Amino acid sequence: MTRYRLAATLEERLAALRLVHDAYVRAGLIEPNSHGVRATPYHVLPTTTIFVGECDCGRVISTMSLVGDGELGLPLETVYGPEIARRRGDGKRMAEVSCLAADPAQVGCGMEVFIHLCRLMTVFAIGRRYDELVIAVHPRHAKFYQRMLAFRVFGELREYPSVKDHPAVALYLDLHNMQRLPAKLYRFLLDSPYRPEDLCVPRLSDSEYRLFEECVDTESYPLPSLGPFESDSKAEPGAILVA
Repeated sequence: MTRYRLAATLEERLAALRLVHDAYVRAGLIEPNSHGVRATPYHVLPTTTIFVGECDCGRVISTMSLVGDGELGLPLETVYGPEIARRRGDGKRMAEVSCLAADPAQVGCGMEVFIHLCRLMTVFAIGRRYDELVIAVHPRHAKFYQRMLAFRVFGELREYPSVKDHPAVALYLDLHNMQRLPAKLYRFLLDSPYRPEDLCVPRLSDSEYRLFEECVDTESYPLPSLGPFESDSKAEPGAILVA
């Protein structure tokens, strides 16, 4: 049985980002790095949360991250800066879904794993009072997100530098209008089995934070050029997100 929760320890966070690193390397999106993890500058911020699925033995077998709009803005601003600036200017509180990956041994249950992670992430995002979720996906996966999860396009096809200039499109999900989802999926996502304490973001110790920070790829991962804005301080399966 797979358990879905927020990554709580340094080991769990690194295990999750190791899955992402290996998935991106297999897909030809990045080159292997010496740490063997896909840790971006956003992952060390308190506005970023890592969600994991783990098997009975405690091994992390699936993951996705949610990057809140905060100190560094959002990852896809490197490519869709004007589009994000307009949404932020309209007062939208956004978070970006990124770093989706699963253990390749989980063949055959990819959709189940993906949907359960989506439920945990959606409940968390609503609890944090975000208005929208945004993502950057490969164009061939965009229809899946639009058809199954009610995402809509807000950014046209462009090259994405942090994944070897692979193509991407930007999508958003209005968390206030989720009734557009298929009825069965809508009920599943909002029928939360999680208690408030399950959705608290665990903090790393100072020593763990320093170790985590050492794994961050600051050279090959571009950061957006940001103007002033208010930082966020309030509390198809296998389709790889490109950020």
